[in-house]
Amino acid sequence: MISKREFVIIWCMTLCILITSGLATAETIDTITRPDTGRKNRFYVGNREPLFQSPLIKLPIGSIKPQGWLRKQLELEADGFFGHLPELSRFLIKEGNPWLSPEGKGEKFWEEVPYWLKGYGDLAYVLGDQKMIDEAKEWINGVIASQREDGWFGPRANLASPRVHSTGKPDLWPNMPMLNALQAYYSKQKGAGFPAGKQMNWIWLGFFQKAR
Repeated sequence: MISKREFVIIWCMTLCILITSGLATAETIDTITRPDTGRKNRFYVGNREPLFQSPLIKLPIGSIKPQGWLRKQLELEADGFFGHLPELSRFLIKEGNPWLSPEGKGEKFWEEVPYWLKGYGDLAYVLGDQKMIDEAKEWINGVIASQREDGWFGPRANLASPRVHSTGKPDLWPNMPMLNALQAYYSKQKGAGFPAGKQMNWIWLGFFQKAR
């Protein structure tokens, strides 16, 4: 019977052999000092001259398809507590929810829905789960439908910062993670089924106007 030390040595040697044999069959291995910044990012608006192009960019959702162990973990997440949170959380009750109201009226107006929707939507897009995508889309459409003429969207209660630390100014934080959810959906859809570009710009501009 081999000792624990001998087992570790054999295991390490076997791992090295597997790694080196895999590398030997690879076509080429290139090493670079830094990523190429000579090409512009075509997925979204990035740095403009005279700024340098960003060396790293976020790929559109769905560009990478999870397989094997990773996909299994994501499927467990979708089938578990997170995927079923709409059935469990009081913040995701649709009736009277201001994130689904065209007038932005209702309770549960703060950050809980945006945080959940950002992760839930991303998980749905990566797995290609149509049921989850439809659920995310219902919330996304509700948010877009709540847009005012000045660009503000979402719960109107946040315009007056109703929380304990109220300053009387708009509470912008809940809309920040919701903007991330909108970005992700836009990236997945490549603009299809989304408001016209001018309307979408109003969502952003109206939001940041409040930050002045």
